[in-house]
Amino acid sequence: MRILKIVFATMLLGLSLACTPEHLQSTFDPKGPIARDQGYLFEILFWAMAAVFVVVQTGLVYTIIRYRRKSENELPKQVHGHDKLEIAWTIAPIFVLAAVAIPTVSMIFEHDDIPTNKPKIEVIAEGYQWWWGFEYTDENINVITANELHIPTDTVINVSLKSENVIHSFWIPKLAGKMDLVPNNNNSMWFIADEPGEYYAQCAEYCGTSHANMKFKVYVHDQAGFDEWVENEQKSANASLIECTSADANCSGLAAKGAYIFANKKFSGVIRGQQVDNQMCAACHTVAGMKIRGNAGPVLTHIASRTTIASGIYDNTEENLTSWITDPKNMKPGVYMPTLNFEEGDVEALVAYLQTLR
Repeated sequence: MRILKIVFATMLLGLSLACTPEHLQSTFDPKGPIARDQGYLFEILFWAMAAVFVVVQTGLVYTIIRYRRKSENELPKQVHGHDKLEIAWTIAPIFVLAAVAIPTVSMIFEHDDIPTNKPKIEVIAEGYQWWWGFEYTDENINVITANELHIPTDTVINVSLKSENVIHSFWIPKLAGKMDLVPNNNNSMWFIADEPGEYYAQCAEYCGTSHANMKFKVYVHDQAGFDEWVENEQKSANASLIECTSADANCSGLAAKGAYIFANKKFSGVIRGQQVDNQMCAACHTVAGMKIRGNAGPVLTHIASRTTIASGIYDNTEENLTSWITDPKNMKPGVYMPTLNFEEGDVEALVAYLQTLR
């Protein structure tokens, strides 16, 4: 009995936590039409399955009690079939499945058509191990960023989903359901956000060692706020330091030293247990305005304006950025960013430079 009480209490606790709309990743607090429709469909499925559960369990309990063995010497009545019952439990599931299938199929067709009565933005979302890249492909929005998706309210966000390595899954619980990113088979989805806010999202398909650490945020702005963000993103961050990447430049200061190190200095180190040499920051990361444009890691053009690093895992602070550059494998297991052999002062200079990139 004690074990049953513990199991029951655990189930109640799990149920109460699962149905908390205030949770940052709760699907019970939809903030867009796609999420609301999917929530409505979930309610239909839930109550249909609940009805089936109640009927089946009631019949089971009734049968156990009504036809239980009352005496060791008494044989139960032998029954070889019941035509009416067999017909009933064959026909009943048809009605249950129809009640579930009709709204499901109609919603699939409805969501297959992108609304034409609202403005639209085209975004490519690419999943890597283990971070997200976002590229806005509209003619008037020339932005490439990582791990933070910015969008305006009341606008159709048409997302093309790509992966070059393994299957990932794009999921923004309060705005839209899950959609897989399958290598060599690009998928797409769309969603609309009703109101400004900060929404948590993540990969929902196991994709390797740091799958649980492959998160991102969606920032929804009003139109003026989004336009302001786009205008800033299209600029070269701290262009005054770009000239400091040249060996002939006459620059001073810690951030200027960091800019030169980022663009020119080569390091040796280790990537996932393998020794590597001649590694340059700029060979893996892009900062707009520099001649070298790496694409192995996230774009860092405006890294200082992002709220998190390491794909949404840590707050973007000087301390966390220093730890991330110094020893990334301890902060995010399996990460492909190398642990490099820096000279004294290199990390401090790199952090100072990166913090100017707004």
